[in-house]
Amino acid sequence: MKRFTGVKCGLLLLLLAGCASVQMAPPDQDIKAKDFAAPQNLALLYIYRSESLAPVVSMGVSVNGTWLGQTVVRSYFRLDVMPGTYRL
Repeated sequence: MKRFTGVKCGLLLLLLAGCASVQMAPPDQDIKAKDFAAPQNLALLYIYRSESLAPVVSMGVSVNGTWLGQTVVRSYFRLDVMPGTYRL
C-alpha cells in the first residue's frame, strides 16, 4: 500500500512540474539576447520574472494587447521597440 501511495505522489509531482514548462530559446540565442545593445533608434524592453513563490505557475505576458507567451520562474522576454510608453 505504501508503495502504491509513493507512486501516486511521484506521478502527481511530475504532472505539476510539467504545468510550468514553456519553450525556451536555444543557448546561442539566449547569449545573444543578453548583450544589452539596442539597435539604432530603438530601445530594449526586458520583461523578467524573478519571483520564485509559485514555480509551477506559468504567467501570460502581453505588450499593448499583443500576446507574447508564458513565463516561468527566472525567464524573460527581450523586445526591440520604438521608444515610448507600453502597457504590460
